[in-house]
Parts: sequence; structure tokens; C-alpha cells
Amino acid sequence: MDPGVVLWPVAVAMAAIVAALVRWSASARTHVAAAVVVFLLGMMAAMLAAVAIYFTAPSADSLVVGIWVAAALMALSVFPVFALFLREAQRAVRAGAAYRPATVRSVGRYSLVIAGVVLGAELLMGRGFSLADGTATRGLSPPALLAATVADPFFLFPMAAEMSLSLLWLRHRLPPDARVLLASQAAMMFFAPPALASGTWAIASAIVSAAVMTVAIAVVVRSAYLGRATTVGERGFSGAYLLATAVAAGGLAVWALGGGVGVFAVGMVLEMVVFFAVVVAPEQLARAPTSPPLPPTRGGSASSAS
Repeated sequence: MDPGVVLWPVAVAMAAIVAALVRWSASARTHVAAAVVVFLLGMMAAMLAAVAIYFTAPSADSLVVGIWVAAALMALSVFPVFALFLREAQRAVRAGAAYRPATVRSVGRYSLVIAGVVLGAELLMGRGFSLADGTATRGLSPPALLAATVADPFFLFPMAAEMSLSLLWLRHRLPPDARVLLASQAAMMFFAPPALASGTWAIASAIVSAAVMTVAIAVVVRSAYLGRATTVGERGFSGAYLLATAVAAGGLAVWALGGGVGVFAVGMVLEMVVFFAVVVAPEQLARAPTSPPLPPTRGGSASSAS
């Protein structure tokens, strides 16, 4: 039986679970809730680490090692969460009716943590599932292994599903232009030419990716022309989006010329980090711009009058 018959439904189910946790993370703003979300995502990464360890060299010994590694990672990660629960309980007892849960201080750093854990889990799933499917390339150096894993369909397609579901569930919290750019990132993740070893796929997906990039860049330019990107957060997102898209496009050119998937992989990682940084913490888009200093007046500063 083709392993993909079993692996792809599992990959889709795990993508849906990760997207559901991302949706939860977008509203988790207390320390306890945020810690629980990170812990659950970490548990998924630990289980996928066990899968990757086993299929690297399938045997009874590697199965035991994978299980023990997953159990150790879960056990170690539960202690910080438990300690946080105890600290919050002590605060609640001391404060009484005046107790207010401690909140996340920096949603930007929190969103990057979520993106990092999701990336780690997807890398492990991509590597483990490609090994199980028999399509993984062995004997690669660590940088080449990471690049090959990012360019693998077991990374790209589930990641595209996670991004699409996350955007679908959280679209009401995002402005229209941001939704278009985020949707284009999910589309570029799915229509990645290196994903499949097929000439037809390479040509068709390249055309779709180019069209998506063109439309999204046009949205950025139009938004800037109309003065819509008026906050620091919106301008920062547009800049990060253009940077990630430029790297991804350059990576596709390098790959098409036979230069490998390294640059492309960097672009895809940047795309998903930018995506989750915005989806998990959309309030960052509303950051107001810094007021420019008032011009000096004749005979003194703007704050003094003669």
C-alpha cells in the first residue's frame, strides 16, 4: 500500500489541529493561556520528533529512543507551565478580589515564539513523513537537510493548509488589505514549484505564484498610494511582506537555474514567520505612527515663545 494514503490524511488532520491552536493563540493574552498554547504546540513537536527519529532508521531501538525523547521533551516542558500556574494561584490568593491575571507583555515576541514552535513542528513533520514515504534524501549536510525539508511537499502543503485555516478563522480581526497579503502568502506556500518533481507542476505553479505575487504587490503599492498604510504596524508588515516575497522570488529563480532550494527555503520560512506574526498578534497593525517633531520657529524652539 502507498504510504501516502495514510500519511496525507494524518498530515491534514495535524495541520487543522495546529491552525486551531494558532486561532486560540490569537486570543490568549494572559501568561497562563499563552503558556498552555505554547505547551500544546510543543507537545505536537515532541511527537513529530519521535516520528522523525524512528523513520530515520526504523527498528525497535529507534522506536524506544523516539518514545523516550518525546516523553522527555513533554515532561521538561510541563514544569514551566505548572510553575506558572502555581505563581498565578499564589497571586490570586494574595490579591483576593483585586486579582487580575498577568498578561503577555510583548505580543510581538509572543507571536514570534508561536511562529518558531509551529516552524519546528512542521520541519519535524516534513522530515519524518518524507522518510516514512520513502522520498527523503539522506546523507545531506544540516543546511542542505533543512532546505530540502522546507521544499518538501510534506512541509509546504500542510503549512499552506495551516495558514489558510488560520486566516479563515481569524479574518474578522484583520483589515482587508492585510487579508489579501496573508492569503497570497498561503497561496505561494501551496503553489511552490519545487514541491513536486513534475514539469507540468513546475510550470503551472510558477505561473500561479507569479500572478499571486503581482496582485499582492499591486495591493501594497495601491495601499501606499492611497495612504492606507498609515500606522507603523501596517508599514512594517508591508515591508516585511515585500522582503520575504523578494527572497522567495529570488529563490525560485536560483532554483530554476539549477542552484538548489536554499534561498527558496529561506524565503518560505520568512513568509510563514511574517504570516504568523500578524495573524497571532493583529493588534500590531494598529500601532500608531510616531509623531514627527515640530519644526523650530524663528528665534527659538517650537515649545518656546518670545
